[in-house]
Amino acid sequence: MDPIDHLKSHLTKDYLERLSSMALASAGFSAGLLLLLVESNSISACIKVSLWSAIAALMLSLYGWQYFLPYILHGESTYKQINFFHVAFLQVFIVFSLLISVTALVWQLSVYAGVALAISGFLMGVLVIRHNINVTRYCGV
Repeated sequence: MDPIDHLKSHLTKDYLERLSSMALASAGFSAGLLLLLVESNSISACIKVSLWSAIAALMLSLYGWQYFLPYILHGESTYKQINFFHVAFLQVFIVFSLLISVTALVWQLSVYAGVALAISGFLMGVLVIRHNINVTRYCGV
């Protein structure tokens, strides 16, 4: 069984609802960042990067939330239509946009803290990818 079929075989309505909720939570976090940035009196490069990254995260999160709703509404018969590459793209770019936005804000306060956050965020991403690959191998895929 290839990895995509393996993922599809484990899909449940509960899992899709959690993905939808996480997308909505990411949208809320992005909106919070935007409100924070609106209150900022600075127009530095860091603030501009944070602003555009938060906007990207907000729009991708809202799209992700809406992407899952029809599948939740119409049930398991529609799950075979889910494009996992599309979902993976959304997940990666939402997290990446949020990381950039928060890192740019932290960078504005302290360059060293911004660098530490960027490096630790990158390392965390590598560890998460490795972990997912190991779990998939454990399943025999």
